[in-house]
Amino acid sequence: PYIEGNYFTATARLVQAMALLSLRRFDEVDEIREWMTARAVEAPANFKHLALFLDAERAWADGDPAAGLIFDAALREVARRRRPWQHAFIAERAARFHLANGMDYVGQRLLRDAQERWSDWGAVAKAGAQEREFPFLRATRTAAFAASIGASTSFASEAVDLMAVVKASRALSSETNLAQLRNRVVEILTTLTGATRVHLLTREEGETDW
Repeated sequence: PYIEGNYFTATARLVQAMALLSLRRFDEVDEIREWMTARAVEAPANFKHLALFLDAERAWADGDPAAGLIFDAALREVARRRRPWQHAFIAERAARFHLANGMDYVGQRLLRDAQERWSDWGAVAKAGAQEREFPFLRATRTAAFAASIGASTSFASEAVDLMAVVKASRALSSETNLAQLRNRVVEILTTLTGATRVHLLTREEGETDW
């Protein structure tokens, strides 16, 4: 009670409210909502999206269909701020609400948004957990990666290990001979992707074709 103005208190109250909602202790949840709403009046940039989020969760727990509209308002508010984990969390919860109510298209779009936010924030394990729970996320990410490199086929997202890419870049930077560099590129790409054949296309000086 002596550090109520501390921002960490808001995070603790948010977690507490989620726990209380799961126990359906709504009176205690409402007290936290009132506290968060009061903070939102004082500092909307820090608290308004959290207050709306708790309102949405409370409405969902109560079976109120207006929860979808409140989730949308919370997402619009947090999108204006630099709050990556909160944006990811709200998007994921909104996705689960829509999926639970048979709105698969919107739900899946929100899950993709949440996964991107978790990944951007550095929560790789969380993004991986999402892919295990919702396999379509992995398929979508793999397809997007394949398209970005112009691949004619797809492979598992784990096929290209980031540490291997770092090691490869170091090895390539040490090559000074063009012929050796080409051989090294082919060798590394073959190892990274498991491909049976690699074609390296280069543009000759003064030429327009590859």
